[in-house]
Amino acid sequence: MFTRKSPTVGATAPVCYAVGFYFSRGGAVALIESRIGASWLNQPLQLPTGTTFSELNRVSCVSPDFCVAVGTFRTASGEGTLEEVWNGTSWTPSAQTVPNARLDAVACASSTFCVAVGGGPAGDIAEVYNGSGWLAQIGGGLTAHGSSGELTAVSCTSSTACVAVGDYHANGVLAQAETYNGSSWSANDPGSPGVSDSALGGVSCSPTTNGPATCWAVGVYDTPGGQTNDWGEYWNGSSWQFAAVPNPNSGTSPSLVAVSCPSSSLSGFCTAIGSSRSSSGGSIAFADIYTAVVIVPPRCCGQLTPRSFDLRTHGAENRGATVIAVLRKPRELALLVRERIRHRLVIVGVVPLGRHRAGRSQIHWNLKVNRRPLRAGRYLVSLHSSTDSVLSPPARPGSRSLIVTAHGRLRVSS
Repeated sequence: MFTRKSPTVGATAPVCYAVGFYFSRGGAVALIESRIGASWLNQPLQLPTGTTFSELNRVSCVSPDFCVAVGTFRTASGEGTLEEVWNGTSWTPSAQTVPNARLDAVACASSTFCVAVGGGPAGDIAEVYNGSGWLAQIGGGLTAHGSSGELTAVSCTSSTACVAVGDYHANGVLAQAETYNGSSWSANDPGSPGVSDSALGGVSCSPTTNGPATCWAVGVYDTPGGQTNDWGEYWNGSSWQFAAVPNPNSGTSPSLVAVSCPSSSLSGFCTAIGSSRSSSGGSIAFADIYTAVVIVPPRCCGQLTPRSFDLRTHGAENRGATVIAVLRKPRELALLVRERIRHRLVIVGVVPLGRHRAGRSQIHWNLKVNRRPLRAGRYLVSLHSSTDSVLSPPARPGSRSLIVTAHGRLRVSS
């Protein structure tokens, strides 16, 4: 993973750092490279004494004289977390490692505040750097389900505002999200859309002029058909909101692993990267690019939400359904379709309906989600306005129940 820092003194181009590892005869060896202009240069790296295996997973920089890279290392006595600090001249490992653990990500808000996250046999790990040393919190010391999880990404906008995401084990693997206020961690899970498994692998937060920071998180979940699908969540400072994520044009079972948004605001673009599966079983890399401005604070959502919604069917699935929407203003509309499976609500997908005028509109829906017909089952369908892929709260009276029988017959109820 790489990061960019501001131009160094006397340099004519920005400096970027990339971290990872390479294989030698003795095993994996941590690697840091810097890019100035058009050239990549290998950086000398000091490792803990006796290291036989090492890797670096993420790096974060706040100035030409301060960066932190994190990962894991192993010696004859065991493995532990690896924290490397750049002071403008050299990289130095921390002596305060957590045994039997690894670090997956790091985010620095200043040279005196960084948060690194990861996992191990004891569960979630979060380390806070104060400019001179690291303070670690492990497992249940973070949140209620911290002892069964792993945090894989973190983003901080200040020393009192961080969001970390990952997954934990509870009758399957479920996505988790935790927030840090400068002194303690709190669980603010987004609610897993998966049948059995889901995880968030990337998060990026941006400060706002008035109010708390906002964040995008991306990941992967299981679909009812046994495939995987990518998904996104938007954090408005107090709660998570499901966001429609476009599927790649090629491949199946897409998943997203990382996202990056502008540091000044969400006015601009965010880019998420991931992969899908090719017909031959290989991986196809892809990127989702989100553009324009997100405006979804709680006080505004009443204005964004459609006034009312109804769903009417024509008896048979092959004849589709009619969406009746009443709007206060012209809006982009979308349906959120969820299926009831074993007493759980599973997100099947989002159906874009296009832009519609103020007043009453009748919209035909072919009963397909992600280009696939709904299978026999029980569904909840809700109508939302869509603002730059973020869904508003549902239109009144809320979700409509849709039953598709094995013979393709339909029934709708409130």
